[in-house]
Amino acid sequence: NLEVSAMITEGGDYEVCYGFKSEVWYHYASSKVSVAEVTGVSASFIYNHETNTMSFTGHLISASSTTADRAMLSENSACTMPVSTADVSAGVATFSDVSTMAAELFVCYKFAAKEDFSYTGKRLEVVTVALNAVEPARVFAGEEVVFSFNVVGASADSDLISVGTDCTTAEKVAVG
Repeated sequence: NLEVSAMITEGGDYEVCYGFKSEVWYHYASSKVSVAEVTGVSASFIYNHETNTMSFTGHLISASSTTADRAMLSENSACTMPVSTADVSAGVATFSDVSTMAAELFVCYKFAAKEDFSYTGKRLEVVTVALNAVEPARVFAGEEVVFSFNVVGASADSDLISVGTDCTTAEKVAVG
């Protein structure tokens, strides 16, 4: 009885063959190996203390909304220090409770058929924003107000500020 182990480093569907000095190959058409792999994550950073949504691409990433796949943001590549976990539905995960002191997080993934999370090779920078001061806090209409922010982990070149009764619909003004 001969046992051979192999590590397949790329996602895909593989056929099983056995050969004798490359002269005769036995092809086992009914035996295939499917290797799952995350090849892409839509996010390049994570907002600390916010809800973060990202999509996953790769082999065996399900487009179904009924998959039992899960994603995790971890403080280490061993996927043993979880910060937040989320179900993956149609290739999309929404992390609603991201809160960390780490400067970067490791993206881990668990396919439905697996018991443990695996590191995807993707790391995301953590962006933390804090409002330090509003000076002055009360002004008359038409007077200038200065907002002081502490931004860690990102460039302010493409950031916006929104001040209004509703930040979602208020006018956005470039910071940089």
